[in-house]
Parts: sequence; C-alpha cells; structure tokens
Amino acid sequence: MCLNPIPKCGDLVYLGSKSTRTYRLVISDDTFNEKSKIVWLLEVQSGQASNKGLRVPFLFRDEAFFVKVESITSVTWEAPNSEANVREVKILGPIPSEATEEVQAKMVSLLFAKRLK
Repeated sequence: MCLNPIPKCGDLVYLGSKSTRTYRLVISDDTFNEKSKIVWLLEVQSGQASNKGLRVPFLFRDEAFFVKVESITSVTWEAPNSEANVREVKILGPIPSEATEEVQAKMVSLLFAKRLK
C-alpha cells in the first residue's frame, strides 16, 4: 500500500517540537512502517503551535494547507525510546485558490517547510 502524496481534509498529522521554533510534521498511518512516514521541518513563531485550536498553514510538496491544532499529548515517535511532545492536528484543507497571490504568499511565508532526507 502506498501513502497518498497529498493529505486529504481530516487526515491526522503530528506537529511535534524539539525546540521552541522548529516543528516536525509527520504524515502518520498505522498501516505504514516507520520508513514510510513523510517527515518535514516546519518553522513557526515561538510558542504558536502550543495553542490549541490554532490554524497553521504549511507546505506539503509545494501545496499549501491549513492545519488546526486539536490536542497536545506526549508520544513515542520517529526513533525508538524517543519521547517528544506531539501536537495532533487536523488538515482543514488547501489555501483557497480564490485568495489573491499576495494573501497566499503571506500565508506560506509564515513558515519554512523542508523535507528531511
């Protein structure tokens, strides 16, 4: 089974932090093994992602999406025996295409996204 390259509305992702400004986004599915997960680095303003209900835009393969922080929990992820504070977020959907390019650029510029090799 292959991971769908574009997440759908309602898909669960995990936004976890190891510092105050850098967050990891893991597209996670129990049907896939650890190596199948797609991991990204996100940079947002300090403390923003800790607010429940926050809408955060992010880039996924050059497509911009909104995510919403639903809850904060502590789980083991990525590396065995590695505990991290993880934010469970829902994808609300892509940035509206009817938004002006200036608005879209502003949304995307709120963070920096880079796929981990």
